Amino acid sequence: MNNISKIAVFCGSSFGNNDDFISSTKALGKAFARNNISLVYGGGYRGLMGALAEAVQANNGHVIGVLPEIFNNEKVKIKQVEDELIVTKDMHARKKQIYDIADAFIILPGGIGTFDEFFEIFTWKQIGYHEKNIAIYN
Repeated sequence: MNNISKIAVFCGSSFGNNDDFISSTKALGKAFARNNISLVYGGGYRGLMGALAEAVQANNGHVIGVLPEIFNNEKVKIKQVEDELIVTKDMHARKKQIYDIADAFIILPGGIGTFDEFFEIFTWKQIGYHEKNIAIYN
């Protein structure tokens, strides 16, 4: 895959217990913006997800958030950080929408949701649903 302009990032909706996670996440967001790569992520302003989106926007990058209806509320959308926000019916539709939009995937530290997203996208690659790049950024 030669032309990567949109990368989906899966990561935590909390900050975790290591400040390096926050600084590395922000550095990745800055690199996206510098290289004209749009961020595709789960939407909202919480945790590493929000820090990443904010870093992309702070450096004049483009952010596409994909939220399921259940998270389309003030607890998740504390601050608007998306240039585009797509609201889906549920988590399955959210993942499918993210997978369809993205040209590649990066996995950052996260919890059970991040593992779920990683294993599904990796399984889809293994069985031939896509040939997109997947990276784990630790």
